[in-house]
Amino acid sequence: VQSGAGKYYNPAYPEVRAEIAACAEEIASRYDVDGIQFDDYFYPTGLMSSSVESFEEADYAASGRKLSVADWRRAAVDALISGSYQVAHAKNIVFGVSPSHDYNKTYSQMYADTHKWLAQPGYVDYMCPQIYFGFLHGSSPFDKMVDQWFALPRASGVQLYVGLAIY
Repeated sequence: VQSGAGKYYNPAYPEVRAEIAACAEEIASRYDVDGIQFDDYFYPTGLMSSSVESFEEADYAASGRKLSVADWRRAAVDALISGSYQVAHAKNIVFGVSPSHDYNKTYSQMYADTHKWLAQPGYVDYMCPQIYFGFLHGSSPFDKMVDQWFALPRASGVQLYVGLAIY
């Protein structure tokens, strides 16, 4: 999808999910890596409204419209994450995701269900939320953000790491 100067790969399209999985497979096949991690993926913040966008209309209509637009988008991202997890595991490497520190925003605006990915097998081996704030940050103090993430249910074997920026 072209938006201004940017080009975005919409995970609602099966061919996009296949292309991303193929890229992960190529990395795992050609390089000696221990894992694949997605960082700042999903739907881009501020690009998507809560309504069907013009470039999504045909695919959303073809889906039968049984899900809300938001749930339909989340299902597409779930399929992207699950498919990438399967590719990584086929190559005997781990798969992880590094989402925003704010899982409510990630869920409602980026259409990524990080709670589900932590709690249900088949999505991630680990999650590394981007908690790039100090202890005195007004809305997202480090310790409170860490406590919120570690309070979430996790499937057996799913690890939770904290991402720190070095700046």
